[in-house]
Amino acid sequence: MVEEKKRPDPETSHVGGRLAGEDWLAAHGLSTAAEVRYIRSICETWAIPALGTVSGYAQAMTDGGLTFREAVDLRREMAPLRGFITDPADREEVRKEMLGTADPMRRIVMQGLLQLGEAAAAGAFTLGRFLAVKEAPVS
Repeated sequence: MVEEKKRPDPETSHVGGRLAGEDWLAAHGLSTAAEVRYIRSICETWAIPALGTVSGYAQAMTDGGLTFREAVDLRREMAPLRGFITDPADREEVRKEMLGTADPMRRIVMQGLLQLGEAAAAGAFTLGRFLAVKEAPVS
C-alpha cells in the first residue's frame, strides 16, 4: 500500500485559516449497549468507519493545531432532529414500505433512515456544528 503524503490544508494551515462544518455524531456518554444497538448499525449501513462526538471533534481540532471556537450539539438549537424519522408510527410506515420494495438499494437506504430515526429518538444520535481557527503562535 502506498502511503499518502500528508499535505497541509491551505484553508487551515495559515494563521487565520478556518475549519467549519456539520456532521452526524454519536451522543456523548453512550453506554456500550446503546453504542452497539444504535451507532454501530448506523455506521455499518451508511459505510461510516465511526461516529465522533462533540467533545471528540473539539479535541481533534485542538490536536490538529487549531483553536476550536464552537463545538455544538445541534439538539440545543433546533427541534429534535427534524428531518429524521423519530416518530414510531412514521417509522412503522417506512418499515412496511421497505419490506414491500423489490429494489435492494432502496431497502438499504430505508433501513438506514429507520436506524437514524430510532437512534435520534433514543437520544443516541445527533448533529454537530464546528468552527475552529488557526491562531498565531504565542511568543
